[in-house]
Amino acid sequence: MEGIFEYPFLSRYIEIDGLRVHYLDEGSRENVTFLLLHGLPAWSYMYRKIIPILTAKGYRVVCPDLIGFGKSDQLEKASDYTYNRQFSILNSFLKKLNLDSIIIYGQDWGAGFALHLTVENQNQILGCAASNGLLPTNQLKIPPRLKIWQWFAKYSPYIPVGQIVSWGCSHTLPLKVKRNYSRPFQKPRTKIPVRVLPQWIPKSKDDPIIQDHIGIWQKLEQMHTPVLCLFSDKDKFTSGGAEHLIAKIPGCQNQAHQKLRGGHFIQEDAGEELANLLINFANSLNK
Repeated sequence: MEGIFEYPFLSRYIEIDGLRVHYLDEGSRENVTFLLLHGLPAWSYMYRKIIPILTAKGYRVVCPDLIGFGKSDQLEKASDYTYNRQFSILNSFLKKLNLDSIIIYGQDWGAGFALHLTVENQNQILGCAASNGLLPTNQLKIPPRLKIWQWFAKYSPYIPVGQIVSWGCSHTLPLKVKRNYSRPFQKPRTKIPVRVLPQWIPKSKDDPIIQDHIGIWQKLEQMHTPVLCLFSDKDKFTSGGAEHLIAKIPGCQNQAHQKLRGGHFIQEDAGEELANLLINFANSLNK
């Protein structure tokens, strides 16, 4: 089935906290490992163009589906989907696979998870790259577009996942690609995490999640592990995010940060360029 919709990868599963986590594990085990994290409302299908470029250069690529997304297990109810639980599962995933010599990349919420994983696993992670996402606190103003997205995700009776991804690109995705993004999200229950994760964005300075994120940021502001920002020029959701990371995280200094041409889902708009920049990042860390 995978080959039919441009997903020619072997599905693997690992059990964490009683849940099956789906992931891809491609390429050589003798080189640096790229750990690729998707955001909302995507799944590992988003990296179908990038994985072959990285493996062709001899890298190992590991790409999990977040719980509730793609082929990973669903949770029972909306309140089960919390940032801390999702992070805990990702952190356990990294340890259970005994991953080492990692370059971690994330986009959207995947970028926030990537930064958090990096600060907690600095002995295993060589560097972190982030696109169009971060851990939000009360230091950054929430753009009106994000507030609209929160409202839409919570109240809209219709959650067209593939079309949402297309709206977040600078070009319209082909119908078959939109359908492929929507494959894991056919029933109302499977769309619960798509509705919940936008609500993790703090709505006010008093939002409880801010305190957790402030604690993580206090660690990030002391972190010297290299961090590369690969944000895009037409993403209206995370405008100013790259500049915030560069100003706050010591590991961002002296890195070859880039603004890529594209929308929120830069993997679709500039996948080949993104992959090559990740390879350049890996080469710079080797030096």
